[in-house]
Amino acid sequence: MRGNFLLTDCSFDGIMAVDGGKMDNRDVKRVNLLPNIKKIRIPQEKFTQYALDFKRDKDKATAFQSALGYNKTNSDLLISNILSNIENFEAILKGDDGFGMRYEIIMSLTGVNGRTANVLTAWIDDKKANEMRLISAYIDKPKEVLK
Repeated sequence: MRGNFLLTDCSFDGIMAVDGGKMDNRDVKRVNLLPNIKKIRIPQEKFTQYALDFKRDKDKATAFQSALGYNKTNSDLLISNILSNIENFEAILKGDDGFGMRYEIIMSLTGVNGRTANVLTAWIDDKKANEMRLISAYIDKPKEVLK
């Protein structure tokens, strides 16, 4: 299944560090919610052709399958789970990489298998495209989830 997912008037479809370097965590600022939330886009292909594709990224696909029960055939349920919970977790401002401000949200999600795991989602507020787009998602190591 291919497509875009909508949250109200939103559509859906590793993060590069600034100048190839790493951002200093001391510069991380906290924000309450992901800004521009009405313009979220999660490309389904981000999951069906990458994160849940055993041929493209075996480690991510294995982690999603074992931790939460998600795979390419039910990627729409994972996207819906992310959208349903996006306003329940704090977004962390990671800085501007020249293409737009980047944010990170670590969500505690319950999967289709009934298990709960932390999912790190990375977003870019793409000024050129005028959208808040998911750029990465993966099962994260257990740590404090910001609510």
